[in-house]
Amino acid sequence: MCGLFRVRTSLRGEPPFRSGRRVVLLRGAEGLSQKLIARVVDEPSSKTVAYIKYAEDGLARDKVEAEHRILTELEKQSTSLAPFVLNYGSFGNGIALEVSAVEGEMREAKLPVSEIRNQMSEVREYLEQLHVSDELFEIDEHPAVVRLREQLLSYTSDNPKAQSLMPNASQFSQWLAPLRERAWPVVIQHGDFTPWNIIQRTEAGGQKSEDYSPPITDFQITDNGATLLCAIDWEEGVLDGSPHFDFIYFILQSGCLIHGWEPQRTVDYLLPLLESEGLSEKESVSLIKLCALEAYFRFGAESGNPKLQDFRKQVFSYASQ
Repeated sequence: MCGLFRVRTSLRGEPPFRSGRRVVLLRGAEGLSQKLIARVVDEPSSKTVAYIKYAEDGLARDKVEAEHRILTELEKQSTSLAPFVLNYGSFGNGIALEVSAVEGEMREAKLPVSEIRNQMSEVREYLEQLHVSDELFEIDEHPAVVRLREQLLSYTSDNPKAQSLMPNASQFSQWLAPLRERAWPVVIQHGDFTPWNIIQRTEAGGQKSEDYSPPITDFQITDNGATLLCAIDWEEGVLDGSPHFDFIYFILQSGCLIHGWEPQRTVDYLLPLLESEGLSEKESVSLIKLCALEAYFRFGAESGNPKLQDFRKQVFSYASQ
């Protein structure tokens, strides 16, 4: 896609979409966070130009609000990291978020055979752009760790039978011990960073015009053919996440769901990649445990996929050895 790309849609007004736009209703993944999703299609070209997520209450509404918050912040950092927010606000009995469609192809959903650093360079470079703050935290005070510690305490208090399956306070502190030797930044964390949530597109990066105002998207595409990654579906995102968590999650999800690897095989694949980032083996193991536990709690609230939940438990149990 080259030149000027312009989309004009609206969640409000009469009619809600201008002539030449067709809305295709889709259904989100089932569960407590299920939303109504609409795909906005340009009739003459049959091109998808936007998506709308709608939710009325509960966890579904929380996720739509979270995605809007994350995308708004990302737009301040770069115009190519994520879709643009086209419109957001109350709609009917709920809330709706309209975002631009991203042109490109889904990234190949498999891991390189070799763990060589440059095999994952595009993914690493993309995640580096999410380091948007110079503020550093001791690991015990890091917002992501504070949040995870509170989740662990709440979960074990509410589920006494699960206490034997979870680390206790002393064990959790031992997990953090190797990470106490340095301070850690906060990053914008996607939360569900997987190959199927990444679009690979060929463009040099979008730049909004100075007079941009929703619901119009107005950005220039240059022709140098640079390949960029763009992550979509940011509803699990947080603004104060932990570095390396998205990358670890990417490998864990791919190892389990795409390759069918056992937890030990996946951890063994992941360790050299983290160590190539300047982390020690002990630091890497601790981060893997924390990431697996965080994902277990995040998706367990929705009665998550039993296969994945068991895989995650085995990962942080294996990594504890």
